[in-house]
Amino acid sequence: MMIVPGIMMPVTQVSISKHTLTSKHIIAMNKILNFLKNEFLGTPEYRMYSAMDKFARRIEKYKKKKMYEPLYNILLDTKKDEFLREMAADALGDIRDKNAVEALVLSLKIEYEKIEIWPSGILVDVLKASILALGKIGGTRGSEPLCKILLDIKKDEYLRELAANALGDILDKNAVEALVLSLKIEYEKIEIWPDGYTLVDVLKASILALGKIGDTRGSEPLCKILLDIKKDGYIRELAANALGDIRDKNAIETLVLSLETEKEEDVLIASSKALAKIGDSRGVDYILHTLDGYYYARHKGVGALEEIGWKPTTEEEKELYNSAKNSKMCYQCEKIFVGDGIRSAVNLTGDWGYFCSNACDHKFEREMEQWYDGK
Repeated sequence: MMIVPGIMMPVTQVSISKHTLTSKHIIAMNKILNFLKNEFLGTPEYRMYSAMDKFARRIEKYKKKKMYEPLYNILLDTKKDEFLREMAADALGDIRDKNAVEALVLSLKIEYEKIEIWPSGILVDVLKASILALGKIGGTRGSEPLCKILLDIKKDEYLRELAANALGDILDKNAVEALVLSLKIEYEKIEIWPDGYTLVDVLKASILALGKIGDTRGSEPLCKILLDIKKDGYIRELAANALGDIRDKNAIETLVLSLETEKEEDVLIASSKALAKIGDSRGVDYILHTLDGYYYARHKGVGALEEIGWKPTTEEEKELYNSAKNSKMCYQCEKIFVGDGIRSAVNLTGDWGYFCSNACDHKFEREMEQWYDGK
């Protein structure tokens, strides 16, 4: 490993993945090559980077021309550099050729076996890129290995989250049992660490995937999560949204009970929206009730009504809806205005907001200045 002057990073760790291969990085690569050419022409370092640069450009060409075969060969050639193989997987995902699924599944197997041998400290970029590519392409052939990754609790949390997201994109009903089991596994972790467990990304991704797939087998565990008011409100909101996407009439009783027992506005609106999607009028009734409430609830309610495609049927509903939609709140005194009496401004943080008077504007600026001075 060698540090190139002016670059300040080991030359063996320069990433040239699809996500970072920009003109800036190509210029940096050329600087490295020119330095190596002048100082180390003919050395292994120069030959390695010269070859990587050519391969990176070649992969981009293959992607533009949608050439599947050469990308397949690069991805599965374990003697090639990790970053090049990651680029090949990214390119296959962008091309979205279903013929690439077999190669990506084989890539999962190869990379997963590496983790089995070296459970920590191994580069998993190719594995992550292959998971993402399978989600983009779709096709149920990728579901089985993704379910295996999802349920392997000894593995990296981020890998399992990516697997759940990919399963949601593939929309394979055969993955529902694995996703339901994932909910149970992750939920038990929260039971053990109710206050300290914060890694809930796999749980969130599994909830979202069940909502996308829309199979009623996911309703029961989602109902359990929704009614557990001791748990994170955002997780309960996701569960309510997923129930609305599944549209299972058996969940109506649970959603109505949520409206009666829930305290958090986001969860209440999500449950109402779910009821409306299923076809129960109580959902719309609750959302309309929020339109003359405090500012945040008004705008959440307007967004929920727009999402379900609701239209006012009376002049009273129309007036209430338009009033909520056009309402604005003063950043300082938090009074709500409809129409005149409030103006827009850019505060010290660069945020665009509203103030009902110069006094509120100046007071807000002074408080922000004090806050910054305190920091």
